Amino acid sequence: MMLRYTARALGHLEDIQSYISERNPEAATQVLGRIGAAIALLREFPYLGHETAVPGTRIIAAGLPYLVVYAVKAEEVIILGVFHTVQYKKS
Repeated sequence: MMLRYTARALGHLEDIQSYISERNPEAATQVLGRIGAAIALLREFPYLGHETAVPGTRIIAAGLPYLVVYAVKAEEVIILGVFHTVQYKKS
């Protein structure tokens, strides 16, 4: 499966990296590595995450405290957003 990131998701990753790097650059590298590893699993197991309340979207934990929201369409996994658990709403 191909992976594609929306501009919004890329912005989320940049924000996460920037925020954590200001406090601990090594931790930022580790956190982004965990998020990246979770997303990489979706290439082989696109239905690994749970369905959300929004039709056509799924969610997977990417190492506490981050969640990845994505959609599967044809032969593509589209990363829609990466959220801290306090930012994510289940609506």
